[in-house]
Amino acid sequence: MKKTLKGLLLVLVFGLLNHLGYATVSASESSNAAAFSDNRIQVYVNNDRSLTFKGITNSSESAVTIYISNSYAMQETGNPFTGDETYEPAIGADRTFTVTTKPLSYKFQATITFGTWENDFHHDPIIVNINPTEITDYAYKKYQIEALNYVNEIRAKIGVKPVKLNAYVTKAAENHAKYISINKTLWDGLEVHFERAGKVGYTGATPTDRIIAAGGFQSAGEIVTGASTAKAAIDSWLDTAYHREPLVDPNATEFGFGIEQGAAVLNMVTGTGNKDISVFPYDGMNNVALSFFGESEIPNPIKKYDLVHSGYIITFNHPADLTDSIKATIKNSNGDKIPFFQEYAGTLFLYPARELSYDETYTVSVDYEINGNKQNKTWSFKTIKHSFSKAEQEAYDKGVKVSINGKNIYNFDQSPVIVDKNVYIPLRGVFEMLNAKVTWDPKTRTVIVNKQQTEIKLTIGDTKAFVNGKMVKLGAAPFVKMNSTFVPIRFVSEAIGAEVKWDGATQTVHIKADLGEPESLTDYVHNKMVKHMAPIKEIGLKYGYILDEDYIDSGWYSFKQGDDETALFYDVGSNDPFIHRLSIIRIFPETEDKILDVMKEIMEKQTNTKLVGLKELLKKVVNEKEDVDATVQINGVKMRYSMSHNPQSGQFEFNIFY
Repeated sequence: MKKTLKGLLLVLVFGLLNHLGYATVSASESSNAAAFSDNRIQVYVNNDRSLTFKGITNSSESAVTIYISNSYAMQETGNPFTGDETYEPAIGADRTFTVTTKPLSYKFQATITFGTWENDFHHDPIIVNINPTEITDYAYKKYQIEALNYVNEIRAKIGVKPVKLNAYVTKAAENHAKYISINKTLWDGLEVHFERAGKVGYTGATPTDRIIAAGGFQSAGEIVTGASTAKAAIDSWLDTAYHREPLVDPNATEFGFGIEQGAAVLNMVTGTGNKDISVFPYDGMNNVALSFFGESEIPNPIKKYDLVHSGYIITFNHPADLTDSIKATIKNSNGDKIPFFQEYAGTLFLYPARELSYDETYTVSVDYEINGNKQNKTWSFKTIKHSFSKAEQEAYDKGVKVSINGKNIYNFDQSPVIVDKNVYIPLRGVFEMLNAKVTWDPKTRTVIVNKQQTEIKLTIGDTKAFVNGKMVKLGAAPFVKMNSTFVPIRFVSEAIGAEVKWDGATQTVHIKADLGEPESLTDYVHNKMVKHMAPIKEIGLKYGYILDEDYIDSGWYSFKQGDDETALFYDVGSNDPFIHRLSIIRIFPETEDKILDVMKEIMEKQTNTKLVGLKELLKKVVNEKEDVDATVQINGVKMRYSMSHNPQSGQFEFNIFY
């Protein structure tokens, strides 16, 4: 008979203060038989997974305590629950006592002490360690075994330890996939990770809640996508930034996976202490994709860089905190440096500023420091080869082609054209391949190109261009076709000193140029966020708060008053379909009005709208005793607010998105 998800395993340690022995027993599904029994106490595991302690004292013992410590769970498993419980059961006339309790977690330590109040319970205690049963014969589905094998195949190529399936975590993933399918929440943005009480299929608000409901104890991260097979789901996650991370995390240990009518859910459990380094694409990987489209992931990781798409995302995961010591480079096979945006959030994410090239080998080098010791990780991967259908090949052969430093370029948005015997190339496509930055001013119909110390300006329809303020006469005026600006090929040579040749036989533009150092993108987000935050910072200072800017480049800010704990969090850019979020985890009565005034003023500033009644709404919600989640509109501004409580810690989380 297969074990059910309700099973528990009791590991009982008892005897003198220096434990004399261990006993391992199988838990009972019924309270009719004791899971553990000696001449002092019996422990029963009930059908609802609560525990009953029944015992007897002798005539010299006037009291008994049962102390249940969840710190055991915290230390051993990272379980999020906190709060210890002490029970002092009444002793009956027959010297017996009974206590029934359902622990906050399913891995904890119970200490039962007999004695007298006068002697401070100097008698030796009985210590009970309770752990969850590991189910070894759970009937995994075929697609779940396929997921296990595929994930571990990838992890082996990366060089990190394999993971295993966990029955409780799997059951939770299956349940949530069913919830998503029934309630059609797959395309509801970040809301897809939550379940709402009262809806069909509800098993818990968060992934951890759902695992506990299934009989487990683990705290897990969750990723979700639309896919009907294990490989399709895993490949889609690997092609992103944040959803890739749990699959390649060196500290990942076990996971659960479920698919229901096109909704795929994976919950990953992680540990600590692993010293392996994880990179992806991994060293020696072939057929790597060229690009990443931001809208394929929620939250969109490249939205903060004002990009619609980037080159394929590169990740570097080291177990140490490398916040202040990372320097990375990406080079192609010619040794040319590729410009990229960089984000560090425990994992280093590198977003190439442009699409990668076909059939190209890229080498990534990351320099970092640990305890003052300089270290390096260098690896290479190769992108997919370009393939044409017969009709596409014929069209390409007949068209105008571009080669840069000996490499044919296939992935321009628009191909070069010949007009009145003049060869025109797409300006943005070519100049970005030459590590230049191209911007467009729609008011003046002017294109501005910056490459190192050179600035180029040209206007559509005008044969005059300006290079560092000096006028250059063009052989023909630039024009726009299909949203791309085209310029004469000779202009590339005149503007940046490149060597340009035209091969009429093959209709190929050959460009040879020193790409030099790509434009630094390091400060792009920082400067953007500082500018965005200026009015918010001003509001905080007005009310006496100090802005903590440690995570400003990630779009996170927190308001502090002196050395007090954080009063308010703010983040921007990752709250699709909303833009902004304000969060509070605790309200102090003496500062409640002030922090709500700050929130109201920030929201009015950013929406440029007088939000009448907003403070009253905020005050009502933060004082709610029950969890709430609702969407409202005030003066045309749509916003969503949510309140969730943690009864164990006494804290809550209040979020308002707008």
